[in-house]
Amino acid sequence: RDQEYSGRTVVWMKEHFDDLLDVPSGLRIAFNDEMMRVAQAIKTSLKPARLNYASLGNVANHVHWHVIPRYPDDPLWGGPPWPRGEAPAMSDDDYRTLATEIRNALA
Repeated sequence: RDQEYSGRTVVWMKEHFDDLLDVPSGLRIAFNDEMMRVAQAIKTSLKPARLNYASLGNVANHVHWHVIPRYPDDPLWGGPPWPRGEAPAMSDDDYRTLATEIRNALA
């Protein structure tokens, strides 16, 4: 629910792998394609100025990508999205609305 950057999404690989290097080529390509579909849905629905992508694995040792929409009025515009402060609280209704908007763009 971290929405310091509105629309920030984490795309998790269904199968468990600790590192991108461990993922078989065909599966890695398919996962990348899926992540790109999510990114396109975020771009279409929320119209950010930029999208940032990060795959770190420092906390969760499971292959995943952060897709981070960036806006000129965000707190760290022009730089990386880290370090950050506390993520603003988002109500359940607002969270569902945002998720629905992105899901609709995936359709």
